Amino acid sequence: MKNVSTFQCPLCGFTGPEGFKLYYRGEVTLHRCRRCGFVGQFLTSASIAEDHQSWCSEKTLAASAGFLYPQMRRLHQDTIRRILRRKGSPRLLDVGCGDGHFLHWCRRAGIEAVGVEYNEAVAARAAATTGAPIIRGRYEKNLFGPKEFDVITFIQVLEHLPDPRAAVEAASHHLRGEGLIVIEVPSIRSPHFLAYGATGIKWFVRPPAGVIKWHVAYYSPRTLRRLAESAGFRTLQLVTGRWGCKYSGLLGMIGRLADPLLNLTRVGGIHYIGVKQGCCS
Repeated sequence: MKNVSTFQCPLCGFTGPEGFKLYYRGEVTLHRCRRCGFVGQFLTSASIAEDHQSWCSEKTLAASAGFLYPQMRRLHQDTIRRILRRKGSPRLLDVGCGDGHFLHWCRRAGIEAVGVEYNEAVAARAAATTGAPIIRGRYEKNLFGPKEFDVITFIQVLEHLPDPRAAVEAASHHLRGEGLIVIEVPSIRSPHFLAYGATGIKWFVRPPAGVIKWHVAYYSPRTLRRLAESAGFRTLQLVTGRWGCKYSGLLGMIGRLADPLLNLTRVGGIHYIGVKQGCCS
């Protein structure tokens, strides 16, 4: 754990011992930037590199007959529909593609898709199950040339990155004119985090649905939008909730009824689409 006096907010750049307020202390410790509201562990890339390699082992993959998170299917399909409404036949890069679940549905929809994945075992699984080109490594500006993609997606990825600005700026470099960035992250304005903020009761944010060791950054709609716009993107769409896609059956029906209110109040997981500044949708 770094000393608070050495913190620098990856979103607004604020630094100093008085600039950060303790938000949560447990298995991990989270602080909130007093200037912009960003919440995170404030770790370095080097300090979490080993964790990124160990979060999913070959043994874990071998025990899974299909994709690791099959419940994400409906959300992935909804994301693809939103992309195709804006880009008819895009060349897409999925950053932090995991085992290739999102890539699988992209390719089923006729999208030319490429993945980047840091975890070696997971990258190998993605290549084997999707047939898509998978680059194993950390996503950085020098990984691709300029203007290679029409769409770049970060699906449940930015919460794992200690330097999200560098990743989003790299995406701007790799996108063609009128290129889209698509980001999905858990929200610190989800109901369980709001309950914790109001009561201080840690039970509300217990793992695996709340505070998670692997999550080094915790976004609200406001801080995520600020991050994207600071890297040169103009916001086209920011939606919260999507419970109607997340759940099926009766829960899905209830979710569809609740989604307008969740979006109005900016509660629930965040889906963001932005375009390079100066470009038209």
